[in-house]
Amino acid sequence: MHEFSKRTTLIAYGIFCAVMAGILIILISTALLAKGRWVSGLKMQVSEVLEEKLPGAYTVGENVPVRTPFAAGAACYKLTATASAATTGGRESYGIILRIMTIYGPAAAVYVYAEPDHAVFVGFANMHNAVADHMEQISKNSSITYWADRIPAILRLYDEGAVSDDN
Repeated sequence: MHEFSKRTTLIAYGIFCAVMAGILIILISTALLAKGRWVSGLKMQVSEVLEEKLPGAYTVGENVPVRTPFAAGAACYKLTATASAATTGGRESYGIILRIMTIYGPAAAVYVYAEPDHAVFVGFANMHNAVADHMEQISKNSSITYWADRIPAILRLYDEGAVSDDN
């Protein structure tokens, strides 16, 4: 009787472990499948903001995966300046979208990094007209400026090879 009890317990634990492994596999595969849509959605937001604020100046290229603690709240894309806006002096340009804190809560801000030591704030994603202008005026001297000065240090890791080119 005692042998039967151990066998039953082992079977129950085996079934439990198999179910947990199945759930884990489903969660991991869902996250991996959603990553591509997430990256393309952020790329679309960057291009919409650039097209609204700087019409025809840049085309958004591939994702540049930045492996820093900020990667959870930021994404970086290579930008190609059009012939009418090619004023970067041969430097690569990057479009960065990151979550910044405003007095109304977190907002997605888009920056262009083409100068050696400073990123330029372009606008907020999914905010238009008077709302976006109001948010810019309120946040201009605090969080917008902070991240404009901080972005070169984050992307410098990319230039130094701390970032891989794989997605």
